[in-house]
Formats: sequence, C-alpha cells, structure tokens
Amino acid sequence: MTTTETPIQLLHVDDQPSFTEMVAAQLEHERDRFTVQTVTNASDGHDILADHEIDCVISDYEMPGQNGIEFLETVRTEYPDLPFILYTGKGSEAVASEAISAGVTDYLQKGTGNGQYAVLANRIENAVDRYQAQRVIEESRERLSLFIDQSLLGVIEWNKQLECVSMNDAAVDILGYSADEFVGNSWKTIVPDSEHGTVSDIIASLSGSNGASRTVIENTTRDGERIICEWHNHVITDADGEIVTIFSQFQDVTEQKQHERAIENERDKFKALFEQLPIPAVRTTIEDGDPTVQDLNSAFEETFGYDETELEGRNLDAYVAPDSLSHSADRINQQFVESGHTSERVRRRTAAGIREFQLTVTHIDSTTLPEAYATYLPLGDDSPVNTGIGAHNTKIKTLHDVAAAIHEASDPEAVYTLLVDAAERILAFDLALADTIDDGELVPVAITDQVETYYETIPLAADDALAAEIARTGEPDITADLTDRDCSPADPTYRSALTVPIADHGVFQAVAREPDAFDETDLNLVSLLTTHADLALERLDREHELRDRTAELERQNERFEEFAGVVSHDLRSPLTVAQGHLEVAQDECDCDRLDRIDDAHIRIDTLITNLLTLARDGDTLSDRQPLDLAQVIDASWDHVDTADATLQVDVDTTVHADPSRLQQLFENLIRNAVEHGGADVTVRAGTHADGFYIEDDGPGISADDRKQVFEIGNSRVTDGSGFGLNIVKQIVETHGWEIVLTESVSGGARFEIHGVSG
Repeated sequence: MTTTETPIQLLHVDDQPSFTEMVAAQLEHERDRFTVQTVTNASDGHDILADHEIDCVISDYEMPGQNGIEFLETVRTEYPDLPFILYTGKGSEAVASEAISAGVTDYLQKGTGNGQYAVLANRIENAVDRYQAQRVIEESRERLSLFIDQSLLGVIEWNKQLECVSMNDAAVDILGYSADEFVGNSWKTIVPDSEHGTVSDIIASLSGSNGASRTVIENTTRDGERIICEWHNHVITDADGEIVTIFSQFQDVTEQKQHERAIENERDKFKALFEQLPIPAVRTTIEDGDPTVQDLNSAFEETFGYDETELEGRNLDAYVAPDSLSHSADRINQQFVESGHTSERVRRRTAAGIREFQLTVTHIDSTTLPEAYATYLPLGDDSPVNTGIGAHNTKIKTLHDVAAAIHEASDPEAVYTLLVDAAERILAFDLALADTIDDGELVPVAITDQVETYYETIPLAADDALAAEIARTGEPDITADLTDRDCSPADPTYRSALTVPIADHGVFQAVAREPDAFDETDLNLVSLLTTHADLALERLDREHELRDRTAELERQNERFEEFAGVVSHDLRSPLTVAQGHLEVAQDECDCDRLDRIDDAHIRIDTLITNLLTLARDGDTLSDRQPLDLAQVIDASWDHVDTADATLQVDVDTTVHADPSRLQQLFENLIRNAVEHGGADVTVRAGTHADGFYIEDDGPGISADDRKQVFEIGNSRVTDGSGFGLNIVKQIVETHGWEIVLTESVSGGARFEIHGVSG
C-alpha cells in the first residue's frame, strides 16, 4: 500500500451489491487515500454526484435502467472532465469504441484474482492525478487571466516568435491599438528603429538562466507618438527549457522621465555652482547627529588637503575638527538638526594648520537622510577670495525659498516681479528686467529701480535687439562686450549683458555698465530661477484657461437653460391647449384634416423634445458604466414605433458609456432607419474592429447627401424633425468616438461608430 496527502473520493456503480462491496474493500486496501461509495444503479449514482465531491467514477456496463455508456453520457453533460472508468465483465471492441466516443477516461475488463484490483487502483490514481493537475493548471490560468485583466499595468502575452497573443485594457489605453488590431503583430510594431538593437539584446537575454528582464525604452503608439515605457518581461518555459510564452508588464513613464531629466538638469546646474564656489564647500548627510561626507568642491580639497575619495562616506568632523573642539562640533551639529541652519565662527584643521572660518550650514530637501551644504569662509585672510563671499552664501541659502515663492505666485506679474527681485538680492544685479511676450512683442513687466532707460516694447522680429534674438533662439547668452555685437541697447552706456529666455513666455535680462560683468555662475543661477518661473507661468496659464473654459461653460449652460425654459413654456403650453381643442373637435367631427393637424402637433412635440435634448444634454455625460450592447439595442428597439420592421442583433460585447445617452443614440438610429427605410425595413446591429454599427436594407443615402445628414434641420422625409442624427453625432463625439456614414451590403444606410473601448 502507498499513502499520499491528498484523499481521493470514488463512486463505484454496479448492479451486484456484493461485488461493489468487495471492490470497495480491495481498492481501499490498495490505497489509503481511497474512499469508495457504492450504488447499484445510475440514478443513485447521479444523486451521489450531486451531493458529494467525487474524484472518479467506476461503472459497470450492463445495468438495469441506464447502462454504463448511457450513464457516462449523462455524467459528461454535467461533469465533462471528471475521470470515468468503465469496469465491465462484458468486453468487446464495439463497447470499447462506443465508450471512447462517449468520452470515457479508461476502459478495463473485470478479471480473476486480486491482481486486477492493483491494476484498477493504478488506473484510478493516474486518472485522478491527471485530472487534479489539469484543474490546478486551469485555476492558475483563470487567476492569471483575472490578474492580467484587472492589472493597472499594461500586460501583453507574446508567443515564442514575439508576436502578440493577447493584451489587456491597460495595454490598449497606453499603446492606442485595439486588441483586434495588435494581436498577431510583432514587437517591432511598437518599437522605433532606434531601439531595435536594445530589444534584440533583451530577447537574447531572456533565454538566460533567470528568464526575466527589466528595461526602459522608447515606444511608438498607434498615432505615431513617442512615449517612454518601463517593461518587465518574464519567460515561461516547458520541462525541456523551450520557450512557451513571454509575459510583459509595462507602464508609460514618459512624464516621470521628463520630470527626472528636469530635476537632473537642475542638479547639474547646482553642482556647477557648488564646484565654482571660491571657498571650501561640502555636502553631507546627517547620520546619528554626525555629518557624513557625500561631496566636496575643489576649494575644499585645496584648503583641507583631502580629496573626495578619502572623505566620501566618512564623518567630516573626525578629519577637520580638532579633538579639543569636538564638543563644539557636536553642539553645532545638534543646533543644525534642531533648526535646519547654523552660522558661527569655528576653528578647523587644514592642510596648513589650524585656521579660523565662518561656518554656514544650510538644510536642503532630501527624500532619505537629512542633507546639508556647509561652506567655510576663511577669516583673518587678506586673500581676494573673501571679497563678495557673503553673497555666495546668500545665493545658496535663499535659492529654495525663492523657488517656492515663485511657484506660489498668484499671477504672471508676481512671477516676473519675484524673478527680478531674486536676481537683485541673490546676484546683486542692479540693472535687470523681465519681459513677457505679448502679441509678437517683448513688453517689460518687472524692472529693478536702477533701470532708468529701457524700450517700452521690442518686436520679436527685431534684428538689432539682443532680447528679441534670445527669445527667438531660446538659447541663453552672456555678452562680455555689447559693442562687439550688432545690437542697439536702450542705453549706450550698457557694456555687458546676461540674457536668458523664460521658455516661450518671455526673457530675463541683466545689464552692466562695465564689460565682462557676468560669468557662468551667474548664468547657472539665473537659469535655475527662469526654470522655476517657466513652471509657474505654465501652471498659471493652465489655471487661466481652466477658469475661462469653466466660465464659458457656465454661460453656455445658462443660455441653454434659458432657451430650454422658453421652449418648454412658450411653445409647449399653447401646444397643449391646441391639442386639447383638437381632441374636442375630433370627438364632434369626423374629418381627415383633423388627423393631419394631429400629426403636425405630434411632429411639433418631437421637435420640442429634440430641441430640449440638444439644449439640456448638450455634450454632457453622467458616469460611464460597462453596458451590454445587445441589451441596450433591444431596449432601444422597444421604445421606438417600429411598425413591421425587423431587428437582427449580432452583438456580444460590452462598452463603457452613459446608459441613457447610449440608448438615445440607438433609438434615433433605429427611428431613422424605420422612417427612411419603410415600415418593413430590416435593421441589423453588429460590431467591427473598434466599435459597432447600425445598418438597414432601405434605399440608402447618396454620397452627395451624406455630409449634410448630421446637420440640424436636415431631414429626408416630410414629417422628420431634422434633429435625430445631429443628436446621434453629438452623443458619439461626447463619448470621444467617431461616426461614419456609408453604404450597407444591401445598399441601405450603415452608421459605423469607431474608437469605442470595452
């Protein structure tokens, strides 16, 4: 006997009770994991299957009522994969063939001796193990399918030829291809030529030991847009190591990468400023209250005699603070931790001995440990490096505060004012201004007090204006001597200039009355400030546009509501009175003309309803929901007077849409088909690659008339309202779809809706 952890529940069906009891005892003796229930007919067998979890059925062939084959056939209708072994005393090729056709798992003839039960037990165990393994695989597939469908990341399954097998909705949203369009396509469809080499290397690496890779590459969407995606690829192999399938999870990280590049550019500029400081400077992280060196500039290396490789990752005070002053160093560190800033006179060990410095430590933002920049201003030193050093410290300390203030500015003028004010305070520029671009001209917005002469406006096309040239080229410029350039400064005494564009918003310019007044450090700082100004102005532009759009929508809604109120009251009220008088007249007089008046009233009421729909619904949607398209079409058909028309629906899909607006769309299309195709028209609804369609077998619409059918007031029947198809077009566009009118196979009208997502 053998034992395993997983029990197996068996059902034995045989019309000889004594035989079933003996078989049950023998099987349970052969395998501890077997538990056998016995019955003597197929009917009782069905009851056991309905009430118990059975792993395998063993059945005789010749039994009263249903025989073994008939029992097998009925079992298969409910349990198509359940192991079923025909164990019979009557064996023939005909019975075996019939059993195989009915889906039997195994076929075994009853024999003599106990050895047959070992064979039977082995057959049962193999069949059940295969069955349970298959169930595990199917459950895993279902879980995987559910995970893929619900994943917020794009997921694509590839075959071993790297052709798409399936993709989820998130992948559709990222790449712009519908599943129908992309399945069967190679990876090259979404990868630009410049990235083919990278992807080929990834494919080669996937056959390695781990069978997984992560990469960030450029991709091409259906519309040709270049995006940056992060991909995680994993290979599934068989027992022989052959690739079965490849799963790729990916996400669009374009904005993230652009943001990272912007941050990196800002860091590079700050790094350049840090390196160019003429006094020792060091960047540290604060770990357990101690400053740990992360970076240092050339002046620090020269003054203290250590290079970056010697100090990186080490406690700064252990190298530059004398032992006798360690308590003072600890106090300074604690003061910085508590306040985020400190500045005081200290003594430090340098390459030339103990020297005095003014130590200034300033906190900088960090997502991990607290970070700081420390500068050491030499004291008692007549070196010209001390001239203006305080200004450098001020620049570093105030940079982040200025950037924050710019980002919080409430209007563009405040942004330009803060920019110029910061340049005056941080860079000590007395002569600076900021121009905005307005209607093809540069117009000054913010100017320092010392600027007395400047141009009121400068045309962007001006050839003799440095600011206009920089606005056109978008490239910053340091002009050491304005007399060497073909330009006309507002004041002839201006000799040098620093000019930096503010993206496409304007230009910052500082001037001086002496040549060569500006250097790369000045340019780096101004570039940082203008970058923040550009971001703030972009935000203000978006907010202004949003306010304008919101205000316009509110005004439009007010006009629509006013119009709808007029239509509802001033037209419907007299129409109701007229209909009342008409009903009285119809009761008193039998006249065909009264019926025509009634038809006219109905048409007027339809016109009013359509006008109200256009005015009140407009381009608004309630929350979109997943909708069964076939159910919506059937419901729409029931709400339209379709006379003797016929509806054929060949749709099995779900769309995300506003329920009431989608039903209104189908009602209008169906009504249009019946009105123009005749009372016995056949209307068909179906789907195509990226949407659905409604078509009929009526007379159709000529190519010349197709452009006008969606216009308000256009109707091809005398009693039509002329609004129905315009409402359809409005509903389609509000959902972000497209509608195309063409000809059906039978020559009628066919309205195709494209760009529909499930």
